[in-house]
Amino acid sequence: EKNSVNGCTVTVKKVSSKPVKITGKAQSKTQAKAPVKEVAKSKEEAKKDTFRVLETVDGKTATALLTLEKGRCEYAPGVSVIDTIIEGIRVLFGGMKKTIVYLMPVPDTPNLEFIVNYYDNVGNHFVVPSGVYYDKENSLIFGKYDTGIYDSGFDFDVKNIVFFAARRVWQRAFGFCDLYDQVAQYITFDYVTKQVTFFYDGKDWKFQFWKGRYNAFIRGGEIGIYTKPPGRGVEFYDCADYSLMIPMSLKVSYGDYVYVDRSLETHWWMTGFKIGGPVVTPEKMTLEGALVLKNREMLELFTAALDEQAPEIQYMVDDLKVSIIWQGE
Repeated sequence: EKNSVNGCTVTVKKVSSKPVKITGKAQSKTQAKAPVKEVAKSKEEAKKDTFRVLETVDGKTATALLTLEKGRCEYAPGVSVIDTIIEGIRVLFGGMKKTIVYLMPVPDTPNLEFIVNYYDNVGNHFVVPSGVYYDKENSLIFGKYDTGIYDSGFDFDVKNIVFFAARRVWQRAFGFCDLYDQVAQYITFDYVTKQVTFFYDGKDWKFQFWKGRYNAFIRGGEIGIYTKPPGRGVEFYDCADYSLMIPMSLKVSYGDYVYVDRSLETHWWMTGFKIGGPVVTPEKMTLEGALVLKNREMLELFTAALDEQAPEIQYMVDDLKVSIIWQGE
């Protein structure tokens, strides 16, 4: 992957939450903390272990971003979806007996982590940290590295039964083009969409809005931000770089019934997909949201594009925040 702003190559590190196998005498000592032998690190290694908080990224993402060094961006995501599936199949064939799933506090955070404790078919005992966290205060289940639960690309709001996209997701690799919307109607999706495009800061920008049904059981909406170089000969957009993300909120409703209500969060793909709720046509749904643009120039270009290309979307401006409401088609 290339960082379009800094022109740097992204090196992906796979960090696997491997099972801890407990055998023999070690089983009786699982309650005690084993002493950890510390190995002295060179200055370069110590530097790589430090974290850099990006101005445009909130705390949850920032803790998953490693140091950005000379022309190189180094990330530490979880195991890929394919690796997770392969490992899951291996575990199932090896046997999972006396399985217990419980929550353990995550040091220095208010979150809890799901831990899986089980025995395989030959009696080996395993304790597996899942890399899936639970935010009890906000009733959220999310992936450790902001890549979604088990790197699926999506986290889960338990209280409201809503799935929503993480930021550092595998879907970014596929960018966006109109063909995706055309194909969606053949896989039981039924939504309406609006898009606005404009040129800003040396790039072609696209803001796109969706609302509707995503299969027989899921309703919701999306706001996506995409860019492409002006010289690209086809209308294929890249997902907005992390440095280009902006605070956005999203609400999708039908009358007094609210499918999705997500507060302001720095993102490039603000989504919410509700399991259940009234079955209505997309035109009867209302999408509301807020977008905090980067500066006055960007705000004026965005609102001018709304006026010209999507007059159905009404909006109000407060400083750099544009609050939108879209009813009907």
